[in-house]
Amino acid sequence: MDEITFLKKLVEIYSPHGRESKASSFLYEAMLQLGYKTSKTPIGNVIGEVGCGKPRIFLCGHMDTVKGRLPVKLTSTRLYGRGVVDAKSALAAMIIAASRLSKNMCKGSVTVAAVVDEEGHSKGMRELIERGVEADYAIFGEPSHLKYITIGYKGSLSVHINVKTRGGHTSTPMAANAIEEAIALWMEVKKSFEKYASKSLRNSITVNISGIKNIGVSYATVYLNIRYPELSDADIIRGDLKKTIREFAEREKIEAELIEDEICPPYTADKKSRLVAVLQQSIKKITGEPAHLITKTGTGDMNIFGNVYNIPTITYGPGDSRLDHTDEEYIELEEYLTAINILEDCLRTLLESG
Repeated sequence: MDEITFLKKLVEIYSPHGRESKASSFLYEAMLQLGYKTSKTPIGNVIGEVGCGKPRIFLCGHMDTVKGRLPVKLTSTRLYGRGVVDAKSALAAMIIAASRLSKNMCKGSVTVAAVVDEEGHSKGMRELIERGVEADYAIFGEPSHLKYITIGYKGSLSVHINVKTRGGHTSTPMAANAIEEAIALWMEVKKSFEKYASKSLRNSITVNISGIKNIGVSYATVYLNIRYPELSDADIIRGDLKKTIREFAEREKIEAELIEDEICPPYTADKKSRLVAVLQQSIKKITGEPAHLITKTGTGDMNIFGNVYNIPTITYGPGDSRLDHTDEEYIELEEYLTAINILEDCLRTLLESG
């Protein structure tokens, strides 16, 4: 199948995290047909390999999406659908680009990993690390447009706070309502983080509420996510958060317990690495315009991988990340096809130069 048909078929498979089995099976069969030596891991990651020996290039993209179906529509210039930006176009571009090298590779190898659960708890990436990855270079697939290379992401700290009040009947005006206290506590935490604000969002520590739930009037839980840049100290952030919660609980005469759910450290790549230089050259060669290095305020699987493996690692892929998780996800077909050419040129250069 051609490049656009391959992407369209992948996007047509609804694959929110936790429900990737159909996408996994499709990718397994498609990569076999494209000439990959293909395998599937116990949790559904699909691994394709071409070539052998060094240099070893590791490409990784995720097959899962956020929840929420969208109609898939193909026009003469665009493809619309859930996950087409985040990040099935990047994954498809990697798979096609590496497959073009398989018939005439004289040295080196490329491994493409299509992982599950990136939008969840990164179970796919964590499984790969547990199994071990052998690579000299790594590229992760996420939208950055054609002329931008992502070299860094913020860290992420996810927590929840359990709030307990003495409660009382809802008809009693003086009864402390746990969900009201949880909302008030959230506002207090938000205010306390104002001191971390910066003129640049990239350098700011931000806190956002991801949900509140309650059980009756006496129990409530507020879920928070904190994003922090590389030079920040996670222990100081934790300490400030605990202090704010403790002082609020004492003042309001409630119980409040902080539980840490998950932490993903920040990561910044070496911008002077050979990988960055070669990809910059390929972007210039194919588009005629210079490439730019950027850091993003989000967090991705590159954070987890980059903090374990000390090799040149970057993130790159077609698409506008401002469309991530929206109802307006679409990819410009020309951008997708150009990204394939850029990745192919980058891979070929890395393999031929050793």
